[in-house]
Amino acid sequence: TYAGLNRVQRDWTVVTRSWLEYVPQPPHTKAVSLAAALACAVGIGWLRRQPRAFALALLFGLTWMTVFGPATEAHTYAQLAGLAPLLVILAWGPSWWPRLLALGGYGLLASAVMRAMFPDDWRYTLLGPQPIGTLLLFLAGLRLLLPHRVPTSQSETQEPIQVLWGSIHRHRLHPQTEEHLIPVRNHKSSTIP
Repeated sequence: TYAGLNRVQRDWTVVTRSWLEYVPQPPHTKAVSLAAALACAVGIGWLRRQPRAFALALLFGLTWMTVFGPATEAHTYAQLAGLAPLLVILAWGPSWWPRLLALGGYGLLASAVMRAMFPDDWRYTLLGPQPIGTLLLFLAGLRLLLPHRVPTSQSETQEPIQVLWGSIHRHRLHPQTEEHLIPVRNHKSSTIP
C-alpha cells in the first residue's frame, strides 16, 4: 500500500489514491477485499438458477479478482479479454445505457493496453482506467445478463445479435419497401376446417 507509485497495485486503491488523494490502510483494503468476495459469493449463490448463471459467475469472479483482488497488477486485467467483447456485443440492443457502460468499460481497458505500447505507461494506469472500466463492465453485465422483464415479442426473446442480423437480412431482401418495419399479426381464420 505504501510502495512507490510505479509499484502500486492496480486495484480499487489506485482510484482512491489518484482521484481522492486517500491512501487506504492495509486493514481497510483487506476488509474491502473480503467484503467484495463475500458479496460475490452471495450473488453467485443467489443467481445460480438463472439461465445465464455461468456468465454471471464469470462476471462476479473476474470483477473480484481484478478490482478487489489481493495482488492485482496491470496484466491481471487480461483475464477480462473474453468477457469484455461479449458484453459489448450483448449490449447492442434497444436500450442505450448498457451499450454506453459496456463501450466505456471496454474503451478504458483497451486504452490501458494501447498506452502500454509507449514508455512510462505506468503513469496512465495510475489514473485507474482498468478498475473503473471493469466496474462499468460489471454494471453493464448485470443489466444484460440478469432477467429484468418478461419479453413481449419474439424479437425480444432472441439475442441482440440475432435481432440485428435478422433486420439486416430482411432489409437486404426488400430494400425498397419498409414492410419489415410494419408489425405482422396472425389473424385467426373465420372458417374452421
